[in-house]
Amino acid sequence: MVVSDMSEKRDIQADRAMCEAATKGPWKYVAHPIFGENSVRQDPVDWNGMGYQHICVVPAAKGTFHEANGRFIAESRTALPYYIELCEKQEIAIGLRESELKAA
Repeated sequence: MVVSDMSEKRDIQADRAMCEAATKGPWKYVAHPIFGENSVRQDPVDWNGMGYQHICVVPAAKGTFHEANGRFIAESRTALPYYIELCEKQEIAIGLRESELKAA
């Protein structure tokens, strides 16, 4: 079993690799009050004949934590790669600007 150790310093390359290894996005949080199953699913992909690929179950908890957690998991699938790419673009822009300032 792999356990994530969040005490380690973040590594942008490792985070990108983690994103690339995960099931492709986008993901969607779905709550089923009748069946009591809250889940995160890949959407829209029909791998299992139901119109989605199941990612994980989000256990119901008192209050609205299960909804907030489910939405966070689903949105993180596309948000993290987006912000990694944005950060890398900004680092390049800063590097170019620093080079321009040194040359001036």
